[in-house]
Amino acid sequence: MAAEGTNGVLGPGDFEALVGSAVSPFVLIDLTGTIRWVGASITELTGWEVDELVGRNMLEFLDEPSQVAVIDAFARFVETSASGPAWLGTGIPIGVLCKSGEIVLCVASSATEARTGVPGVIAIQLFRGAAHRHLHRAVRAMATGEPLEAVLVHLADMVASEIAGATVEIGWAWDGDAFAGITGNAGGILARDDGSPGERPWAAAMSTADSVATEAIDALPAPIAAAATAAGTTGCWVHPLAVVPGERPTAAVVVWRHQEIDATTFNAQYLDRGVDLAALALQWARGHDSLEREARIDSLTGLANRRSFFERLREATPAGEPGTVLFCDLDRFKPVNDRHGHTVGDRVLVILGERLQRSVRPTDLVARYGGDEFTVLCPGLTDPEEIANLTERLRRATADPVRVGEATVEVGITIGSAPLAPGADADEVVTAAADAMRAAKRGR
Repeated sequence: MAAEGTNGVLGPGDFEALVGSAVSPFVLIDLTGTIRWVGASITELTGWEVDELVGRNMLEFLDEPSQVAVIDAFARFVETSASGPAWLGTGIPIGVLCKSGEIVLCVASSATEARTGVPGVIAIQLFRGAAHRHLHRAVRAMATGEPLEAVLVHLADMVASEIAGATVEIGWAWDGDAFAGITGNAGGILARDDGSPGERPWAAAMSTADSVATEAIDALPAPIAAAATAAGTTGCWVHPLAVVPGERPTAAVVVWRHQEIDATTFNAQYLDRGVDLAALALQWARGHDSLEREARIDSLTGLANRRSFFERLREATPAGEPGTVLFCDLDRFKPVNDRHGHTVGDRVLVILGERLQRSVRPTDLVARYGGDEFTVLCPGLTDPEEIANLTERLRRATADPVRVGEATVEVGITIGSAPLAPGADADEVVTAAADAMRAAKRGR
């Protein structure tokens, strides 16, 4: 390689040695796609020796989908090799064929003559691309609203792909003794914890909020030690994380080591990035759950809202489960707002909603339909006597006076019911129950 562009600091041999030893190997190809030079680190990445690659076409070492992408990019590069583009951004993902037959995902960044100043040559640098793929999958899982576990497993795969000889688990929702959720690619070692005696480095990490490392596999609780030994691990690193900065940690990234791994700056950076991204995913999940809850819960009473009620109702009808829908309207509620104001009226709605909730069966769903109207979904309730008993309990619950501050108000409730038959239309069932309620009001 020429020394031009080195600002006189390095000679030709020095520069070639520097580039040749780069962790992410460089490859030089001519305008026919033939490999003319390759850095020695290609062997660690692919298993191929340098002399097995030089003189052969690069397409021989790519999987079929990558060949199509590279041919297209290469054609554009050849066409503009002297004028640009000088650098192909962050590169394109390609599958590189290893000597073992395995396909390793890489990202190929390329520079043309316009960048290198070397006529007729395109320089390519290969970076391990598995981490990019896993990170993309994690982001996509978040964007599409997949469960938290689906996001975290991709992040565990990302960290594991960056640290040779490691598998990773992420635990979250720590309750002081164990994680409620665990995912990763270590074969479920953490999930083997059955409370047996033994050292738990993750418990120490969660308690102190500091990272903990151990090589004492035998000191772990027996089921965990057995699983870790069977997996071939020699120790683990535990990195706690707080979902909310400043709070106690509630999750941790656990790196199981299968060989000696140096605590280099690079490995530390990979782990720190994994911890930061896991914290971000947990924050996203908390926010996502909060939004989901707000979308389904009535903000005033804390009961299910109309949307949530119809979702449950529509789930029940295709399943063929019979039942009953009640439509409830408070009596004499408008004078409460007129006389005492909406603040008192809102409090009355909250209290009456709580009374309705306490009066139904555990399997029933009470929802605030809107204003002073409530609905109740009663799965499996078809017996007329049982329906009458339930409606009577609801009437008694709302008949007692409600005291809010200095105000005491008395309201009642009118209830209509409609049967929930298998395959029934949800809107029609609710309309029928509302019609029955209005008929009952007119009949009084």
